[in-house]
Amino acid sequence: MLFFVPHPPLSSLIAIEKYLEMGQDWRPMSDIQRKFVRGVYAERTDLGFFRERELKTFAGQSASRLNEILKTEGFDIRLQELGPDGIGAVSIMKIVFEWISKATKFPMRVDGKSYSFLKFKEGFSVLHSPDHGFPVIKLEAMGGYEVFVTVQGDRRTIPNDGFTLHDAIEKIVSSAGKVPDEFDFLKMPSIKVKADIDISWITGLKIAQRGKKGVIIEQAREQVKLEVNEHGVKAEAAAAVGTRSSEYGLTIDESFFIRIKKAGVKKTILDGFIDRDGWVEIPPR
Repeated sequence: MLFFVPHPPLSSLIAIEKYLEMGQDWRPMSDIQRKFVRGVYAERTDLGFFRERELKTFAGQSASRLNEILKTEGFDIRLQELGPDGIGAVSIMKIVFEWISKATKFPMRVDGKSYSFLKFKEGFSVLHSPDHGFPVIKLEAMGGYEVFVTVQGDRRTIPNDGFTLHDAIEKIVSSAGKVPDEFDFLKMPSIKVKADIDISWITGLKIAQRGKKGVIIEQAREQVKLEVNEHGVKAEAAAAVGTRSSEYGLTIDESFFIRIKKAGVKKTILDGFIDRDGWVEIPPR
């Protein structure tokens, strides 16, 4: 199983900004962090569409307090203790909505095992995407929610991370158009799952401003719970982010390029690639 749930981590970063009273100046250190900043953080105004009961965020310097919130809200992830100047944030998302047209539940055997299935006779439409060889079903729900489902199809191309998953589904759904043919019914499995999401890629992301002490993310965890039944959908997720203090500066502690130039000379004097073999090592005493 694999999930992409961007708003709880995003909300946690916004909470850290507000706690520090700093501007929106997160500095990505990797390609996936740049993708998050440019693709998710850039759409942070999305958070204004959530009601307070749907998405709430807490920030502070006590990991035990934040962990108690996670426990109370029914999540298993926890933050480790924060350093003297560290800040933590926890975001809880709880989305519940009902189908426009209720499904019926029935047992169905697949590969010798019995599963709980749902049968929809109405409340859905059939779409076709030129980028996908299977029908795309759009299920209508209350509160402005829509649910899209389609067969993945090729197990050789199963995404291996959340961003790849998001891009694959986005390509299918964004290109899907309604077709005149309608199925008489839709059958699909009921879902009840709890899973941890690997968001360790966000560690190392920092926020800092000249003359101010900022923070760098050193721990990040996320957990999702999804339930789909004949009545509707319950989607819950929690993100926990912990930071340590970071001054405004850059430390080069890995291999790097170097160039030396001289005024008036068109060609470079020296270009180099330096790894640890070229660093000045201090011998042990």
